[in-house]
Amino acid sequence: MLRGDVNAAAAAARTQWASLPGSPHGQPTRGASEFEKVYNEALAKCQGQLSTFRDKRQCPSSNEGAIKMLIVSLTLLGWLILLGCAASTPTTPPSGAPSTSTMSPKVTPSPILAPTPQQPSHVEPREQTIFGAEEEITHPASLPEDVLQILRRDERNRRRLAGGQTPDDMPASWFAASRVRLNDDDLPDLVVMAANPRLWGANIVPFWVFRSTPRGHELVLKVMTLGLEILRTKTNGYRDIRTTEVAAGKVTNTVYSFDGAEYQARRSSQEPIR
Repeated sequence: MLRGDVNAAAAAARTQWASLPGSPHGQPTRGASEFEKVYNEALAKCQGQLSTFRDKRQCPSSNEGAIKMLIVSLTLLGWLILLGCAASTPTTPPSGAPSTSTMSPKVTPSPILAPTPQQPSHVEPREQTIFGAEEEITHPASLPEDVLQILRRDERNRRRLAGGQTPDDMPASWFAASRVRLNDDDLPDLVVMAANPRLWGANIVPFWVFRSTPRGHELVLKVMTLGLEILRTKTNGYRDIRTTEVAAGKVTNTVYSFDGAEYQARRSSQEPIR
């Protein structure tokens, strides 16, 4: 900016100022022409006359003083609101020439506003709370090794192995996992559903719900159902879970609550399919 290279200054600062031309932060930005216009207006105040950054890039200088640009500050909407110069000292003409003093006009700085904060480099995805045979897991999570070992010991899963295969041959790709928050601790819990069709039933799929503990993951619910939803209500500090099944022309909803060790069915209701 001290060299008067406005485009280079904007390019260098756009990763810090979210409203500069070409900023990568995804917020509304101002165009290069608007940026130049505000710059030229501030420069004209500094010089006392209209100018453009292409015609005249600096304020009048002197033999003793160096030009100083004041702080450039952007509002959250991206206005460049401050650009000024320090006054230079009068120059002494050569011997025999008329004496002329050149002074920079007085510039009143504008208030300095805080810069637009950068977007965080990582944003946690929104928690998925509704799962089902016809619902994709929107933010898949990797399957921890201790969870995979519990699933390999599941008797129903073992019966789906091909002849000659052992539980160790059961791959993690048979399952899909999603992180959820069952309670208020900082440990992410998991909802796991079968991803391999050989594990599915007639209009139902198996679900496993794991809670995280300092010792690892614990299986707290296993259920075969059409749909599963993590509710906002809580029992014993853990969110309730509702399952939905459709059979014989009826829809059955069952609510499970945490009893301190695992989830138990608490109430169930049925209604005809409409």
